[in-house]
Amino acid sequence: MKHKIKEKAEFPIRHYAIGLFLVLTALVFSFFTILHLAIEPWQSAKEGSQKIAKEYAGLESLTSFSIYNGKESYYSLIGTNSKKRKKLF
Repeated sequence: MKHKIKEKAEFPIRHYAIGLFLVLTALVFSFFTILHLAIEPWQSAKEGSQKIAKEYAGLESLTSFSIYNGKESYYSLIGTNSKKRKKLF
């Protein structure tokens, strides 16, 4: 008789543990998916403006990147040129 009571007590705990694990896994996966989707436009703008600055202004290495979103969007890059001088692009 004791064995059946013990078995019934363990049975729901195992299901709750599995359910909790699945819910937490879904939450973590959702968090990282949303984070990736939020960072993607910023990363794309950074790569595009860096490519343009390398092509037209001689950017060698990028130190800092920022975006201003007003009525129009502006990208500012700070980096070094081919003469190893710090420059704002």
